[in-house]
Amino acid sequence: DQLASVKQVVVEAVSRDGAAVLNAEDPRVAQMAAAARGQVVYFARSADHPVLAAHLAEGEAGVYVEDGHIVVAQGKQTMELVELERVEFTLGGRIEFQVMNALAATAAAWAAGLNPAMIARGLTTFTTDEITVPGRFNRLDIRGVEVVVDYGHNPAALAALGQGVQALGPRYTLMALTLPGDRRDEDWSESVLATLSYVDEYVLYEPEDRRGRAEGETCARLRAELPPSKPATFANG
Repeated sequence: DQLASVKQVVVEAVSRDGAAVLNAEDPRVAQMAAAARGQVVYFARSADHPVLAAHLAEGEAGVYVEDGHIVVAQGKQTMELVELERVEFTLGGRIEFQVMNALAATAAAWAAGLNPAMIARGLTTFTTDEITVPGRFNRLDIRGVEVVVDYGHNPAALAALGQGVQALGPRYTLMALTLPGDRRDEDWSESVLATLSYVDEYVLYEPEDRRGRAEGETCARLRAELPPSKPATFANG
């Protein structure tokens, strides 16, 4: 709740002739519309989401997925923008957090007045490689092994990462994991718990900046959060 209050400052700073793009599926974010002075553009994976549906019923703007397409809408007026199959970084719509990223980007570009054809071109040519967006679900092939690099550092991010990894198909998954030292102990517990369903083995390592934690504390704490039966090794002692 405190973090949401801090993030809301961005919405409050939007001018009256601007637009706030909000995730209708996150209650804390959706309610930020009350603080917006300009236009509100909601996005959600379905037009049937109650917040988005009510918004559209009032003639307002929204972006959502329907029949495998990203759709932009103003009230009852709708336009199919692009097929998700063509938006490569969503893996045909199977990586949920990337779909939400695509919807948010579409909403922002549309609210800014970009030509729909240019928005579609941007979505279909954007790539999440390590040069364009380092640390954001970068997929690399190293000697036949698929490596995913992602800067997930909280429970929600690590759960979303898991859905993305599982969307790639069944495989043995080894995770190299560390966490920032300035997170609360309960955040560490929830973060590790979020990975257990999709990780088969762990390599734990100490971050370069321990942020107040003692040397070796990160690895020891992460190992303690893992079930004894889960294989884990330490990368740096």
